[in-house]
Amino acid sequence: MTEDVESAGPARPDLRIKLSKKKQALFLSVIFVVFLLALEGALRLFGIPADSPRLRNDGGLVRASKGVLSREYTPGWSGWHAGAMVHINSVGWRGEDFSEQKSKGTFRILGVGDSFTFGRAVNDEDVWLERLEQMINNEDGPRCEAINSAHEGVNTSRELKYFKAREMLKLSPDVVVLGFTVHNDAQREGSHRKNKALYRAYRSRASLPIRISDSNWFKGMADQYRIARLLSLGTEWAYRDELTDMYANIIVANYADESESWIRCRAALEGFYELCRQSNTPLVVVLFPVYTKDLDQTYREYPEEFKRIHDKLKSVFAGKAGVTVVDMLGDLADSGVTAREVRVPVDGHPNRIWHEMVGRRLHQTIKDLDLLVSE
Repeated sequence: MTEDVESAGPARPDLRIKLSKKKQALFLSVIFVVFLLALEGALRLFGIPADSPRLRNDGGLVRASKGVLSREYTPGWSGWHAGAMVHINSVGWRGEDFSEQKSKGTFRILGVGDSFTFGRAVNDEDVWLERLEQMINNEDGPRCEAINSAHEGVNTSRELKYFKAREMLKLSPDVVVLGFTVHNDAQREGSHRKNKALYRAYRSRASLPIRISDSNWFKGMADQYRIARLLSLGTEWAYRDELTDMYANIIVANYADESESWIRCRAALEGFYELCRQSNTPLVVVLFPVYTKDLDQTYREYPEEFKRIHDKLKSVFAGKAGVTVVDMLGDLADSGVTAREVRVPVDGHPNRIWHEMVGRRLHQTIKDLDLLVSE
């Protein structure tokens, strides 16, 4: 009979280090920070920039002004702006020089508007006003001269003040074309890109990652560190639907009946009409749609709440003689293009395809109105 014999050897000590939960959390935090630093180093090693890709810009385009606009274009300037070649004439507007006195036999178009009319991020020859001029000049008839008085970063209220201050009707235009950008021209002065108060209100209720990535301290980090920039881009991608809804709600809010933004915008539109009516100058108002909520959608899928804004804008001129409203939404929808296909990458402004479509539409409008008769 065999008896079980217990090992007489000594017990092995437990060599594992036991850490408290607090120390475990601290240890994991240190490991995570080391990982982020290593990733940041790798991104720098591979040459990935901390900031977003930027379009080429030369200095000197804008100068301070004591007039209606605090900043105006430098007369005679020429160079790259937002990745496009831009020439500023002696008057301080985009395009070639012209004489204040209209030449006999000339059909003069005066364009007014913001960055969509100025043609940010497209070359001089691709701006819709320039394309419109070329289309008319390619046909038998009067010589066409299109003047582009548009400035980036202004809304319709400021455009009207500038229009009056520069006494633009003294240029004797045969037609005034007012470009109206639906997503920002009704916003309050000083915040044309977004209504800051509304944006802060929506942001305070947004998801935590959006609030973090939109904070000043995180934006500062994103300007310096690649990893923070990637995290910010990741947040924009992961929460793009929420961000899109946020901006859409801000746009819609600016057109509410009681909104100060809408009241001022409507008054400015009516102001342009009255000035043109008094001088017996035809007015064409061209509406530039908001981009669709999803950039890969076509304009056939344009949101209903934005369509109602278009209807509201057109109602301002309902029953008024001497004014024509051109809504580019129909042309964009019929073309079948997606919002992404008519945007400049990085910058986000309309590209040359979009400008070409606007030029063609206005060319047909001017012919339909039988305006091509010079003095």
